[in-house]
Amino acid sequence: MTEGEAMSFELDRIEELCNDRGWSHYRLAKEMDISPNSIGNLFRRTTVPSIPTLRHICQVFGISMGEFTVQTAARRS
Repeated sequence: MTEGEAMSFELDRIEELCNDRGWSHYRLAKEMDISPNSIGNLFRRTTVPSIPTLRHICQVFGISMGEFTVQTAARRS
């Protein structure tokens, strides 16, 4: 990612969830049973994941879509 480029909320949140669990993008891909390149491409291209992809990510993390999108005071600061 070049300087000044910002990731989407969704990618920031996926990164946060991975960090909370100590997971790499590779581990997330393996837990999702998809190619690690698929996850890598999301971050390299900084594209917003599709709804089905987000649902799959939430399933792997054991959270609901609502929990994925909720912004707590701690996360906003």
